[in-house]
Amino acid sequence: MYQLDYRDYYDRVYAAWKGKCIGGITGAYFENHKEFKYLKESELWPEVVPPNDDLDLQLLWLDALREKGLYLTSQDLIDIWQERCRYNFCEYGFFLLNVQRGIMPPLSGSWNNEFFRESEGCPIRSDIWGMIAPGNPQLAAEYAKMDAELDHCGFSVDAEMFLAAMTAQAIVAKNREEIFEAGLSVLPENSKVREVFAKVCEIHEKISDIKQAWRCIIRHYGDRDASKAITNLAIVLLAWLKSENDLVKALYYCSCMGYDADCTAGTLAALLGAWRGSKCFPVEWSEKATENIVCWIAVRHKNSTLSEVAVDTALLGLEMSMSRNDLCKFTNAPKCENIRTAPGKKLRWSVKYADDEPVLYAEKSTDITLILTNYTAKNFYGSIKLDLPDNIITTSEIPHNLAIKVGESKAITLSFRRKNPQAPLPDKNLFTITFEADDGTICREIFGLNGARQYLLYGPYWSVYDKEKYDSCPFSGEGKNQNPAAVGCCGDAYFHYQYHDEEYLDEKRLSKEDILEEVPMYLESGVDLLSGDDFGRYHGSGCWYLSRTFSIPEGVRVCIHLGRTGALKVWLDGELAADCPKYHNYSASETDRMFFTATGKKQRIVIKLTSPGDERFLAMYFQHVDHDKVRGISYLLDSMTDYVPQNYVDFK
Repeated sequence: MYQLDYRDYYDRVYAAWKGKCIGGITGAYFENHKEFKYLKESELWPEVVPPNDDLDLQLLWLDALREKGLYLTSQDLIDIWQERCRYNFCEYGFFLLNVQRGIMPPLSGSWNNEFFRESEGCPIRSDIWGMIAPGNPQLAAEYAKMDAELDHCGFSVDAEMFLAAMTAQAIVAKNREEIFEAGLSVLPENSKVREVFAKVCEIHEKISDIKQAWRCIIRHYGDRDASKAITNLAIVLLAWLKSENDLVKALYYCSCMGYDADCTAGTLAALLGAWRGSKCFPVEWSEKATENIVCWIAVRHKNSTLSEVAVDTALLGLEMSMSRNDLCKFTNAPKCENIRTAPGKKLRWSVKYADDEPVLYAEKSTDITLILTNYTAKNFYGSIKLDLPDNIITTSEIPHNLAIKVGESKAITLSFRRKNPQAPLPDKNLFTITFEADDGTICREIFGLNGARQYLLYGPYWSVYDKEKYDSCPFSGEGKNQNPAAVGCCGDAYFHYQYHDEEYLDEKRLSKEDILEEVPMYLESGVDLLSGDDFGRYHGSGCWYLSRTFSIPEGVRVCIHLGRTGALKVWLDGELAADCPKYHNYSASETDRMFFTATGKKQRIVIKLTSPGDERFLAMYFQHVDHDKVRGISYLLDSMTDYVPQNYVDFK
């Protein structure tokens, strides 16, 4: 057990918050600079301090801890985010969209979130969990895991646990190695974070020059997306090792190395502050840094000072030491006025989707296992009620009555399908399962299935010769059919040509109706991103057309983000609405966009994807234009309805 003077603890908490702010400030202008640049110290300080989600979201969690208590649940975090936080984009937006559709943690962080699921948005929230659990890395990591699984999975979850555990240990640690060991101790044996830590240490030992060491880091863990957690954790570790624990050098290196520079600088400065206290800040830097919080969300400390934030945080750490953290005790501490105990044990439902796939398909059944667990000290007997959305039935028998003993779990596996497979398919389908015991105890859970997207896919199409080189095909045509190699076109046996403006079918007609004689393939996808075998098993470049019919409530202003590899054309209701001839790597953030106002009736969209390589990605993300005006609601639409294609030839 650690014994810590409360005044020293407060100083370290204050320094951690101050480090978070200063790091965010110095790194802000170099965020997304994916290059190494030698900077002057004067370049680290912007004239205007911008708000920063790295800090804001931890102030949100501070509210949650103060108001909900130390025994937080995922639902507590979700509720306070939806109530007070305006951040609803990128991974935050996908998390909120999933929750709105009844898909809860941990799937809320991974499902339909391919691009952002292992990004930096949760490792940046690690500090507070370490600050309130000094000397207890496991407890800090437990909080961090619950937090991270809201909107991430995989490496990002492990990274937040690793950083939270290091922060917790830093407050009581004598040396850096002790901090590193604490971080590694909370990780699964097969965690990728372990590999990153070992590789960065190896690079640091072998390469003294910071720029060349950075290049090796990027060679191993770089990404075209500046926000990937693996890249930024490697940068944090390298900056720490190369700086030899000097805060100014550490922040300088983070800014020089770019990528998510405000995140890396803020995380590392918070760690150094927690370890070394306020003495680690040079006097001139303390004078430059404002004591006032700059915050963009509706939290208690929106207009507070760092000292006020540190006071509240330290008091939570004091309360924690008297309830959940028996590894650290304080001397010279103020009286803890409110020690909140663990909430009473309850009945609880949990939901498990078959293959972790929370999707309602047009015709296929979906299996869901509903598990009722009795965490109380009492046996229960009661009835079960299941409320279903319109047009959904279960083909399984639902038990009308259920007895559940102390500590027991009862699982009910149900198979759901649509009563009318040809009816319109909503994106959001919410179910309610209720257990009502004889003594009046009620346990209720809402869960959901998102409706599968409905397409007809045409193609692949291609041109067999290089139209930029030849006016007509040199090896095919009347009187000249021969092997391409005979006329110097040997390479045409190995690849295709495709042209953005070539009409491979009647595009005007397709924009208004399906061309069934082209034998389109029915494509049903549970997620927005289409890739690989979604386009069939054809290998090679080519051109594809996809049609989709949908409706959105009348008057909703919509932005469609066009994420893809290749060139793109889009027709909406018979008119060309977007023409994107430039090649792009697929991204789930803004590259090309199109806008329209929903009619409330059926609308038809046709997408032409011209892909120059074997890799094919396409996603249409339907977004609220006014999303930033609605707190706690995803920027992605959850009010779409797809119409199931009719009369196509099903050859599968």
